[in-house]
Amino acid sequence: MKTFLELIKENEGENAIGKVYSYHEPNSWIIDNGGFEAFCQTAEGEEATDKTIYIGAELEIGLTKDQSQSERKAILKRLMETIPCILEHDSSITSGANKYVYQDVEIITAPMTIKRWLELAPDIERIFKELADFGYESHNLGSCGLHFHYTLIDRDNKSKIVNRYWHQMHTWEQETHKIAGRGYVGYAHDLNCDDALVPEEKMSISYIDKKVKQQGDGPCSDHSSAINLQHENDIEIRICRGTLNAKTFMARLEFFYNMYIQACSLNVITQRMTWNKLVNSKYIKQYVTQQNIATLKKAYDYSTKIQVLEKQLIKYDDKLLNCIIDTIKECKMLQANGKKMQELSISYELTNLMDYLTATLTSLSKRFMKDDSLKNAVKRYMTTYGYNRSAGEREMKKLLQPLYEILEDRPTLNVDNAPIESDI
Repeated sequence: MKTFLELIKENEGENAIGKVYSYHEPNSWIIDNGGFEAFCQTAEGEEATDKTIYIGAELEIGLTKDQSQSERKAILKRLMETIPCILEHDSSITSGANKYVYQDVEIITAPMTIKRWLELAPDIERIFKELADFGYESHNLGSCGLHFHYTLIDRDNKSKIVNRYWHQMHTWEQETHKIAGRGYVGYAHDLNCDDALVPEEKMSISYIDKKVKQQGDGPCSDHSSAINLQHENDIEIRICRGTLNAKTFMARLEFFYNMYIQACSLNVITQRMTWNKLVNSKYIKQYVTQQNIATLKKAYDYSTKIQVLEKQLIKYDDKLLNCIIDTIKECKMLQANGKKMQELSISYELTNLMDYLTATLTSLSKRFMKDDSLKNAVKRYMTTYGYNRSAGEREMKKLLQPLYEILEDRPTLNVDNAPIESDI
């Protein structure tokens, strides 16, 4: 098994150790030597199988102190001798927080097993501190990210794995963002969920499945998604903020690894996923305790409620649809009666209401009722005609009352009352 150090020595010699290459420049060497898979590392005494999961990391850092070229190269050489990695420039690493970036570096590690990462953790802590003391930063620059690649070991079930990954990220969205160090951003965005969706509907399994299919797979997929599917042999998690705090780095690596393991457990139904499985390893357990990150959602109860809500909303859609159709019919009848009574103002309002409700019908497939404009319009009519005495106005109130009651009775899920998980 070759190492990146050996690869660089073979191609450019000993003096190239610590060099920062142009973006993707070393890729041709890596491909010629079997790709990243040929550089996978295991812990001492660990035997790899076809089910072994390897984790590769990409960490962006920027030098904010004006150090000499020789000093930069010396510390980056120590970095490469500590962590098996190659170094590339990345133009996305920009100056920020009134700090100028003298050198942009992306650390791209070899794929390693979780045991190998834990084996290296003390050395990672030492070299990260050395980099920070030298003047390299990551978290404070804001533009720096941390990406993890997890080996895809079950290609036949890739879509299910990805769906369950998203389902976990959405179920524990606030907690995940705290651990990742940031929420969704332009280069690590959400599933392009509809703005009108309420949070619990965004997490429904059928909705996630639909959006994952829209995201696509392979070279034509969305590279900037928080879960990137472009790579053939792995799934990339892009949501994390960069950090040179080794314990935070390891906590994030463990957390998203645990989430991947749970997503791969296809014999376990989604409702049985648990928060405890995500935070039950060394560094992430310490991290959530120190940062006071708990969850108010117990996955089994919460996910079950979501699916119950989804079924209720389907019934609600049908009920609302039928009520709108009936209301339009009644509007036409009332308008005819209104003309006879010479209530021209009522007739005019009925025409507007019929046009509005007819337009609403074409939007129901998009869950129009989540937009409050329909409810507010009906409420406005109710308020206007609710306290008048003419026959037409009384009929208008009688007409709108059932529609308003249905809109008021829309099913919702109160997540604040979900039970607290007791095993964290």
